[in-house]
Amino acid sequence: MFDKISIDRKLIDELYLNGIISNEARQYCLNTYYPRNEWLIWFSRLLMFLGVAFILSGIIYFFAYNWDQISSVYKLLIIELMIISSVAAAYIYSLKDIKGQIFLFSASLFVGLFFVVVGQVYISDSPVFLFFLYWSILIIGWTLISNFYPQWFLLIFLVNIFLITWWNQWVSPSNDIEFMIYTFLMIFNGLILSLREYFASDEKIKWLRFRWIRILLTFLVLTIMLIPILTLIISVTEATFSVILSAVLGILGHIIFYYVYRYKFKDLLVLATLAFSVCIVIQVFGFEFFGNLIGGTDGILFAIMGIVALLTFSYAIIVLRKIDKSMESSNV
Repeated sequence: MFDKISIDRKLIDELYLNGIISNEARQYCLNTYYPRNEWLIWFSRLLMFLGVAFILSGIIYFFAYNWDQISSVYKLLIIELMIISSVAAAYIYSLKDIKGQIFLFSASLFVGLFFVVVGQVYISDSPVFLFFLYWSILIIGWTLISNFYPQWFLLIFLVNIFLITWWNQWVSPSNDIEFMIYTFLMIFNGLILSLREYFASDEKIKWLRFRWIRILLTFLVLTIMLIPILTLIISVTEATFSVILSAVLGILGHIIFYYVYRYKFKDLLVLATLAFSVCIVIQVFGFEFFGNLIGGTDGILFAIMGIVALLTFSYAIIVLRKIDKSMESSNV
C-alpha cells in the first residue's frame, strides 16, 4: 500500500509539522528526493545549451555576412562538413552523453541549413512543404535513437509546419474544408501526447517523465483545439462544415483531457491549463452573446464581461481546489 503514496515536499513538511518525523529526517528526505546537485547539473546543461546556441548563431551569421563572397560549391561543402563532423562527434561522445545528443541535434539543424542553401544556389521553385518534408524524413532515424527531447520537439515542429504548408500550398482547400487542417493537427499532436503517456513509464525512456514535456504538449494540443471552437462562436452563422467538425472534435478533446488527467494520470497542472482554456471559451461566448443582446453599449458590455470573468475564473479555482483535495486524499 505504501508504495502507491506520492511523496513530495508538501507531504514531507506536513509530516514534520505534525511531529511524525524529526528535523534530521526531514532534511534527509529533502536531500534524497530533491538533491542539491540537481541544480548544478541543470545549470551546467543550461550553459552548454547556451554555448551551442551561440556557436550555431555564429555559424549562421558567418554565412549571412559572407554569403556573396563564398562560391556555391564551398557553401555546400562547408555545410556537409559540419553535418559529418557533428555526426562523428555524436558517435565519439555516445548518445548516452548530453554532449553527443547536442552534436546530433546540431547535425539535424545543419540538414535544414543544407536544404536552404541548395534552394538558394539552384533557385529552386519547389513548394515550401517539400523542404519541411525532406528535412523531417532525413532526421527521423536520428530522432528515434537520440533520447533527447529537443530533437523530438524539432521533429514535431517540422511535421506540424509541413502539414500546414502542404495543406495551404498543395491541397489549396476551398472555404468549406479550410479548417480540416485543425483536425489533422489535433490527431497528430494528440497521438504524440498519447505516445508520451504510454512510454513515460518505460524504464529505458526516463527522459519522457519530465512533467514539463507533458505540459508543453498539452498546451500545444489545447491551443489547436481552441482555435476552431472560438471561430465557431465568433462566426456561428457563417460556419462551414470543417469549422463545425473541428470545433466538435475540439470539445470532445477537452472532455477526454479532463477524464484522462482527472482520473488516470491525475495532473492538476494539466487540469488548470484545461480550465483556463474553458474559461477563454466562456469569455468569448459571453462577449458574443451579450454583445448581440445589448448592442453598441460598450460600457455596459465590458462591465458585464468583467463580472462574467470574475465568476468564471473564481468557479474554476474552486473546482480545482476541490480536485486537488480529492487527489491528495486518494493518494493516502
